[in-house]
Amino acid sequence: MKLKPILFKIARSRFAEYFIGFAFAYLTRFMPLDRLWESKRVVVFKHPVPSWQTHWLGVPKKRVRSFAALDFEDEETQALILEVYEGLVKTAVSHNLPSFSILVNGGSYQDVPQIHFHLIDGPTISGQNWEPEKHIPPASSTEIVQNDSAIAYSHPSSTSDFHFIVTSQQSHPFGKNDFAQAKTGKEITAVFQLAQNLITQHNPPGYRIQINLIKNETTPLTFHLVT
Repeated sequence: MKLKPILFKIARSRFAEYFIGFAFAYLTRFMPLDRLWESKRVVVFKHPVPSWQTHWLGVPKKRVRSFAALDFEDEETQALILEVYEGLVKTAVSHNLPSFSILVNGGSYQDVPQIHFHLIDGPTISGQNWEPEKHIPPASSTEIVQNDSAIAYSHPSSTSDFHFIVTSQQSHPFGKNDFAQAKTGKEITAVFQLAQNLITQHNPPGYRIQINLIKNETTPLTFHLVT
């Protein structure tokens, strides 16, 4: 019997809340992870029970229960989450992935009580293709909410009852970002703060926040908040 699937099953059990955050904060080096990229604060590794052809996880080495629990007013939190995305993107580039999605689940969609980010690409393990959502500008009559650096609006043609596009007010695409620049952190933080506000306002039982990086696409920094 393989160890990794067993540990993953335990991580999804009702007992996980007592140890999973502590394990990533203090015991990461002892965990049997198939590591792809690692820093002092973040580890990227292959999902032990993948659902897609390419399925990796990016996890902070800090106890953080969920996306809703993140304090984006805190500079350390901003830097930590930015580093998760940086690690996932660097790993994708090193593996020559032309297109991929990065998502984080929340509410009832989150099955492990430690924040973790999925990088996915290709068909599912069962062979189904998954068409990623694309950036669509708001219709002229669409209500727009915003903060200093981001805007959000309902997806004009989504099949989901709850689907917001949350995007930077800047025009450059996510793949062109320099993660070492303070400007990049400010823009992504603004997007996440706006997403948190929408979650608080609408209180969906479960949701995901996803960005799709598609080869040769030049749309702005765009996240989808969707159920």
